[in-house]
Amino acid sequence: MTEDFYEVITSPNLGASVPALGDRASGLLYNRSAEQVWAAIEAAFRSASRDEATLYLCFVGHGEHLGEDFYFLPWNGTIPPNGRTSVHLVQSILELCREHSNLDGLVVLLDACSSGTAAWQAGERVVGPKAGFLRFEFLTASADRPSA
Repeated sequence: MTEDFYEVITSPNLGASVPALGDRASGLLYNRSAEQVWAAIEAAFRSASRDEATLYLCFVGHGEHLGEDFYFLPWNGTIPPNGRTSVHLVQSILELCREHSNLDGLVVLLDACSSGTAAWQAGERVVGPKAGFLRFEFLTASADRPSA
């Protein structure tokens, strides 16, 4: 399913999106560490900001929340999550929006457990402060519990 979505969105005849990480082969990441995921997100923000483009970030995998904070867990993620072994997703997006502010828009697709927490957190921490300055969509499950 993930591969099909990626193929459609990057196909010149369908989605016509250009991968922010370079060629089509390098844009779909599997089984990466927190450091590698963070580096890829940062590189994608840098590229999209430079091009004044809309950035699509899609995450499919494991998620966990601590209170109001959502973490995406890459292959080396730990429970409880922390910023060294997991990606504090919304905080990372907020920081990168500040640093790479020429984005035309941002679309986040998140399919992970506890992702409803991320949607709420994004609305409060990203959409609110950026209202009127950044076109933003955050698509996710609406629960703060495990999903399947």
